[in-house]
Amino acid sequence: MTEAEVLMTEEFRDYARRRARAFLVHVKSTYLTVATIRSELAEIDASFDGVRGVDYTRDSVASSHADEGLMRLIERRESLKSEYEAELLENLQLQADAHRALRNVAEPARSALTLHYLEGKTWTDVGEEMGYSLDHVKGRIAADGLVELFRHIPREHIPDAYWD
Repeated sequence: MTEAEVLMTEEFRDYARRRARAFLVHVKSTYLTVATIRSELAEIDASFDGVRGVDYTRDSVASSHADEGLMRLIERRESLKSEYEAELLENLQLQADAHRALRNVAEPARSALTLHYLEGKTWTDVGEEMGYSLDHVKGRIAADGLVELFRHIPREHIPDAYWD
């Protein structure tokens, strides 16, 4: 069987759709992780509102449970900040990879996949926005687009088993 024949088998098309979908879902999940961490950081920052500084001019500063709680909160914020920066960097790189790969997908599949996987719209909303039925946009357009997308996903996002 030639490479072209392999690429056209339904088994390969199914594999390509699954891998492309998994890649786009991974991109979306890293975005959601970043958003979740950002929200938690905002909650911690809001809890600092009204916190007054400690008066160190006195001879002794008494420690309290409130001070310990504040220190744990500060430590948690610093830990989250580092995690946020790492997740944000990963998400930005994945987003760039996804957009580069999607540029090679023909319309209307490119728009449908972008709207659903990267912008978070439901398939119903995508269909309405693009003027297609739900069945057509989710079925034919997305399925063919995912197969086309698979060919352009950077190799590091596809399991090594495929290349062996």
